[in-house]
Amino acid sequence: MKLKLLLFLLTCCLSINAQSWEKIYQNDENGKPLFGNKHALIEAIKAGKDVKIMMKNGDFEYYTPAENIWIKDGTVTIQNTQQVAVKDDLTIQSDAYNWIIMVNTNGVRHMSRWRLGEHTNKGDNKDKVNVTWFVR
Repeated sequence: MKLKLLLFLLTCCLSINAQSWEKIYQNDENGKPLFGNKHALIEAIKAGKDVKIMMKNGDFEYYTPAENIWIKDGTVTIQNTQQVAVKDDLTIQSDAYNWIIMVNTNGVRHMSRWRLGEHTNKGDNKDKVNVTWFVR
C-alpha cells in the first residue's frame, strides 16, 4: 500500500513538472493584443497556473518566470528579481549587477539595477516592450 502511494505521488509530481508551456497571450509595446485573450490569461492565473513571459531584445529572446503577479483593472503585471547582468556573448559582466523587472500587459517594462554586494543603484528605466505570456 505504501509503495503504491509513493508511486502515485511520484507520478503526479513528474507529470506536473513535465507539463509544457502554452502560449496564451501576446501584447505589443502599446498593450494591443496580438494573440489570445487577456481574460484567459487572468483566469489561468486565478486557477493557479505558473506564468512566464518572453521579450525580444535585438537578436535575443529573453524568457523569465513570474515570481510575483498582480492583476489590477484588467492589467496583469509580473515581477522577477533574479536577473544578473550579462554581456552580449552571454557571459557574466565583470561589473555584474542584479536587475529587477516589472512587466505588464500594457507593454510597460520597468527595470531597476543594483550592484552585487552593495546597495548601490545603477539606474532605473521604463520602456515599452512586446510581451508573450505563457502558462502551464
